[in-house]
Amino acid sequence: FGKQWYQRRVRDLEIEPEGWNVGMLSKTKLRTDPYEDVLESYYKDLESYVVGDKNSLTSSKLKITYTPMHGVGQKFMKRSFEVFGLKPFVSVVEQCEADPEFPTVVFPNPEEGKSALDLAMKTADANGSDVIIANDPDADRLACAERSSSGSWSVFNGNELGAILGTIAYENFKAAN
Repeated sequence: FGKQWYQRRVRDLEIEPEGWNVGMLSKTKLRTDPYEDVLESYYKDLESYVVGDKNSLTSSKLKITYTPMHGVGQKFMKRSFEVFGLKPFVSVVEQCEADPEFPTVVFPNPEEGKSALDLAMKTADANGSDVIIANDPDADRLACAERSSSGSWSVFNGNELGAILGTIAYENFKAAN
């Protein structure tokens, strides 16, 4: 194929200026936003993981502090707590809003342990929380810490969290079958 063929193909691919008008997409019935449907389906599925009496979760004295580390997890975690019938968590106010600059942490990776959880630990101490849950900014990673009997914080590593969650899943499966 020669240069002329190439030039014709490029010319054929040129899009007229009105072709870039994405505003017309909102006017068509062919375009739908599945976000709300997918989200509701997720929470419905999540509810199937509630084992036992939701009232026992609601009446628990366990106090939890949560941080999304300047990411998107706050509203999803809030709704997840509601689905499970858990009492509302204590929020790390300084880290609730999504902010790509992550102004309160050096590196927004909750798996970094105590250094990434300093503000969460301070908030948890001030509010008498027993457990800290933290997500990274896009909420696909998780860290948890618990207050020890001495009052210091013990941060679970990934293997420990996997063992805990695996045990809970197994015991729930056994109880249901």
